[in-house]
Amino acid sequence: MVPREQALTAMTINCAKQMFLENERGSIKAGKYADFLLVDKDVLTCPVKEIHEAKPTATYFEGKKVFFRE
Repeated sequence: MVPREQALTAMTINCAKQMFLENERGSIKAGKYADFLLVDKDVLTCPVKEIHEAKPTATYFEGKKVFFRE
């Protein structure tokens, strides 16, 4: 099993590095695009069997909210 932090890194900054976009995407840092997803559960600390239950509450693309669930 892959540790959660390693899986998150693989799906964010490592994907950006594979596409040579690490200077503009893949992590939260000043000067980078603000593309991110907020979910209703802390997937790093919740029980493993509940990770799949995490629901999106907001999505941001280039710093603009493009989806929001109340």
